[in-house]
This record gives sequence, structure tokens and C-alpha cells, in this order.
Amino acid sequence: MGNLPYYWVPNTTTSQWIGPNTGPYSTGPVGYYTYTTTFNLPSNFSTALITGQWVSDDSSQILLNGSSTNNPTIPYVTPTNFTISNGFVAGTNSLEFVVYNSIAGTGLQVNNIVGTYTTNVPFEFSPEQGFILGIPLFLGLRKLKKIKSK
Repeated sequence: MGNLPYYWVPNTTTSQWIGPNTGPYSTGPVGYYTYTTTFNLPSNFSTALITGQWVSDDSSQILLNGSSTNNPTIPYVTPTNFTISNGFVAGTNSLEFVVYNSIAGTGLQVNNIVGTYTTNVPFEFSPEQGFILGIPLFLGLRKLKKIKSK
């Protein structure tokens, strides 16, 4: 967007305000504006986490797959940290920033967003691993058994 209102947090080198229009600042009719991104998680993910900072003009909320993440923001004054740690699904996920414009200018800025996940990796025992790993274990158990039998 062009020139920002003096009371908005400035753009950074890595993040800028977005809104429904360009111009001196983004104006738009009263109502809700939804900014959406999607991402995929593998079927074997066990945990996922998204963190970042956000600021909006006016009130806003973050939804993950249509549900609130309970991450309030302070309108246009200062970036607010957010954390999302539940509500993820295997496959396509939808992250929505919903901004309500009550009058005049409206916009959203998201900074330092990072997403991570971990997977459930089942242990698979192959014959090669058994030969390499199993012999010392087998010998150790055999010695233990001999000690007990004395």
C-alpha cells in the first residue's frame, strides 16, 4: 500500500500492510475482510506449531480450519505475538486472518511467521538392522542369563 496512516505500525523490509485497495492507505466499506493462506501437513504428523506477530485495522481474529485460535490483536498500534498449536489436520489446512473494518482504512500486517511440525515415524526392523544391532543385544542377554543361572 502507499502512504500509511501515521498511527499504523510502519512496514518492514520483510512485511508490509495489505488491504482491499491501494492508495494513500487502504480504504474499504464497513465489513469483514479475510486474508487466507493454505498449507499441507503429512498424514503422519504428530504436532504442528505456527508462531508470528500480527497487527490489523480494526478488530481481527485468526482462524485455523474455520475455528478460532483465540489470538487477539491490538488494532494498528503494535504487533502482537500469536501462537497456534492445535486444530491442525493431515492434508490441506487453511489459515485465515479475518479483519473487521468499522470505518475508513483497513489492513493487515503479519510478521515473522514460522511453521513447524513433527511426524510419527514408526520403527521398522529390517533384517540388516537385526544382524548389525541384534548380535550385541543377543550376546548381552545371553551373558545376563548365564549370570542369573549360577
